[in-house]
Amino acid sequence: AEFYNSFRYKLYCISVKVSLAFMTMKTCNIIAPLVFDDVFTASDFDNTLYFRGHFKKDDLKAIKAFQEAGGKFGVCTGRPLLGIVAPTLGKIKYDFYICNSGGAIYDQNRDVLMMKKIPLDLARELISKVHVDVSIIHNEKMLFYYYKKIPKILHPHQRVLKSLDSIDDDFIMGMSFHFPKGQLAEAKACTDMINEQYFDHMSAFQNNEHVDICANGCSKGAGLKFIEDYFNTPHHKVGAIGDSFNDISLLQAGGVSFTFDYGPDDLKKEADYIVGSVGESLKYLL
Repeated sequence: AEFYNSFRYKLYCISVKVSLAFMTMKTCNIIAPLVFDDVFTASDFDNTLYFRGHFKKDDLKAIKAFQEAGGKFGVCTGRPLLGIVAPTLGKIKYDFYICNSGGAIYDQNRDVLMMKKIPLDLARELISKVHVDVSIIHNEKMLFYYYKKIPKILHPHQRVLKSLDSIDDDFIMGMSFHFPKGQLAEAKACTDMINEQYFDHMSAFQNNEHVDICANGCSKGAGLKFIEDYFNTPHHKVGAIGDSFNDISLLQAGGVSFTFDYGPDDLKKEADYIVGSVGESLKYLL
């Protein structure tokens, strides 16, 4: 019974159906595109789809082909919405957005489907305990609060927050602590502390030297499950692609999951396939 519920068996059944469809088209001299619909795939953004300011051309071509065949492609990231829209404009038309590590979900028109918030007072208390730089998501924008001093050179899109008092709401949508390079153990300790002491209001996920924080109950995996339920998609037609520790819940939530050779071992254990790129993973789903 377990075999018949596996992705491998379901992929075999789809392959048989596709073969029969091609045979029918050839026998009856039918010329028409073969469309694969209701297949949803969520990809992590940084170092999965987006690499130091660039997309891979082959990935962009594969995404376009996937969508033209009827598949739905979306992004699942710790970034806020505007942090995805700006670098992607004119390159990818996402069918859905899972942002803020699952704390905010949008449809293809960027209309809100779900959003959860973190009380500003609790965020302020937590920031006072963790003495590293932090980025804060507020009103779908990323604000940078530097612990020691503001760098002399800033990215053009960086907005510096000189004081938490300048946030004119009683909530934020998410935040991330940024530990110095190589401080993986410190990032893990911070993640564990937040999940132990603030579990009623926040969830924390380690992303190498970074700690992504969203509202309680949110995660990339919960975000993908929301998409699956919202669009009433069969579980085995839901794909997940990620590269780091904070993608573990994403891969666990996917009906079929993918990571890369450079992914950590804990993530590889959750993946159905180890691939070389997002484009390669989409071929499995078509």
